[in-house]
This record gives sequence, C-alpha cells and structure tokens, in this order.
Amino acid sequence: MTKRECLAEQLRTVREEERDLFTFLKENSNLPGPRGNIELAFAFADDCVANFAERPTAFQAIYRSMAAVSASEADTNDPGEIIPFCAAVALGAYAAREKSLHGFAVSELRRLAADSRWRLREGVAMGLQELLSGSVPVNLALLGRLARDPDPLVVRAAVAAMAEPRMLTDSSAARTALEFHRLVLERVAAGDFREDKEAFRVLVKGLSYSLSVVIAAAGEAGFRYLRTLAASEDAVMRKIVRENLKKARLSRANAAETAAIKALL
Repeated sequence: MTKRECLAEQLRTVREEERDLFTFLKENSNLPGPRGNIELAFAFADDCVANFAERPTAFQAIYRSMAAVSASEADTNDPGEIIPFCAAVALGAYAAREKSLHGFAVSELRRLAADSRWRLREGVAMGLQELLSGSVPVNLALLGRLARDPDPLVVRAAVAAMAEPRMLTDSSAARTALEFHRLVLERVAAGDFREDKEAFRVLVKGLSYSLSVVIAAAGEAGFRYLRTLAASEDAVMRKIVRENLKKARLSRANAAETAAIKALL
C-alpha cells in the first residue's frame, strides 16, 4: 500500500466528524516545516471522490467548512493551513468528475488563488490541474477566462496549472496553453499587474518556468513565439525568456533553436 493509499484509509475513519478530520489533517500536515504533506491532500481528494460520489451537495458542505479556515486562524506554515490546502486540491479532483460543479470550482479556486498564503496558492494550482484532468480541452477553455483576471495572483494560478506536461500531450491543448500564455504576456508587456509589486513578482516567477513547459509542448509554433519574445525591449519580458531558456526541457525539445534564441539575448 502506498503512502497515499494508507492516508486515504486512515481518513475514512475520521471523515464523519469535522473536529476529528481537522485534527487528523493538522497532525499529519508536516507543518511547520519546509514541505507540507502533499500526499495527504491527494489522499483526501481520493477519499472525497469515492465517498461523495453523486452527492455534490454533501461534498460542497465539507469543502466550504474547510475552505473557510482563514489566514487569521492558520497563517502560512501553521498546521491548520493544510485544511484549506486539502480543500482546494479535493475541489478540483471532485469537480473533474462532477460536471455540475465546474463553474463552482473555477469560481472558488479563483477566490483562493488570491489568498495571502503561498502554500495555499500552490494548492489552488494543484486543484486546477486536477480539474483539468477531467477534460483538458473543456477546462482549458474555462481557465482561459482567468487570463483576463485583474489579479496577478489569479493569473499566476492558472499559468502554473497549465504548466503540466501530462496535460499538454494533445496538440490542441498545447496550442490553447500557448495562446493563454501569449495573452498573459501581452498584458505584462502592456504594463498590467505592476501596481502590486509583490503579486507581480509572484506572477513573473511563475511565468519564468511555465512558459518553457508550454513551448516544449507546442513545438515549432512555441519556439517561433519565444524568438519574438526574445526580441522584446521590455526588461521583464527578456528576464522571463532568459529564465525559461535555463530549463533543460527546451534543449531537449529543440537544442539548436534554444541555442539560437539564447544568442539573441
């Protein structure tokens, strides 16, 4: 039995009582510490998918209770932060199978993406990836709406969610993800997002790796776009290109083109 399966088995014994569930999650959070218990979040998601099958109202009730744990109650690195973290991952996984909750999931994950806690924001990106796994083309379109969101933290969550190679094996999905990044980067070049310096920094950091994942998946069209970005006079855009060129996945995808683009900077 894997660690994830073992945790899911233990969760079945505590899920009925909210107090017991919250205590179990906190005790197994690995927090405070550098790495929260990600396996716990996915085990909880597995348990929700199995236990609440065809019972979306019951799932929403436990989700809302968990997502309501605020930063004032459990700030970054507090064991209680694992509770909304698990809720975000489980929401994406459950909604991937329960189509009636697609809109609810995108709305809720958008809200949580703007949270002050960086670890919870990572949980949101994982939740969005879980949602994508249900139907990549359909849900990429839903995520595409987030490219126009005014909050850079929300845009960053969608960018991070798309930066998952297993989601981009289909050429159509890769093209959609490339267009999403194109729109986001056009907004960055136009000066959007820059008023909130910290949130903008987080978005740029995300784009500094996510673009390479999308370029590698998109192939020739992706590298053509990367050449265009490398010719930009905007310092932030050039920084994003330089950081992505450091990723080995680009050289593996096209070593000659990667070297040629590096020479442009």
